[in-house]
Amino acid sequence: MATEVLEERLIELVRARYDKNPESTLCPSEVPRTLEKDGEIDSGTWRDYMDPTREIVYRLRDAGVLQILQKGEVISSTGPSEVKGPIRVRLTPKTTIQKP
Repeated sequence: MATEVLEERLIELVRARYDKNPESTLCPSEVPRTLEKDGEIDSGTWRDYMDPTREIVYRLRDAGVLQILQKGEVISSTGPSEVKGPIRVRLTPKTTIQKP
């Protein structure tokens, strides 16, 4: 699967959360899980897509599109290898993403 599909789903999910509540966050695992649920990836393989999903999350964070939170606090300077434990993501305030 191309990373574009993961990125598109991530943006779709995080935008939907933002539209309901700008403070709402998303667990990155929801991206491949929804792809699995929709039959876009094989059943039982969503974990295989977590590393590419995390890479996308950090790239979009570095581009100013997303915020990464851990324990409710925004983490802005750490990389994926430095973060231990679960993270959540949300749109950066005042980010506009064009709808397809």
